Amino acid sequence: MSSDKQSALLMFNDKAKDHDYDDMFIKVSIMTPVPEPETYALMLGGLAVLGAVARRRKAQKP
Repeated sequence: MSSDKQSALLMFNDKAKDHDYDDMFIKVSIMTPVPEPETYALMLGGLAVLGAVARRRKAQKP
C-alpha cells in the first residue's frame, strides 16, 4: 500500500524470472474533480434564466 491515503499500489513480482508475464503493477488513485470556471458560469447563467422565467410567469398571472 502507498503512504498516500487516496491511492493504492498493488504489485506482483516474478522472482523466478521465468518471463511468463504474470507481473502486474496497478496503481489506483482517487482524484476529486475540480470544476472549471466555465462550469460555474453555466450554472449561474442557468439559474439566472430560471429565475427570470419564474419572475415573468408570476407577473403574468392575474
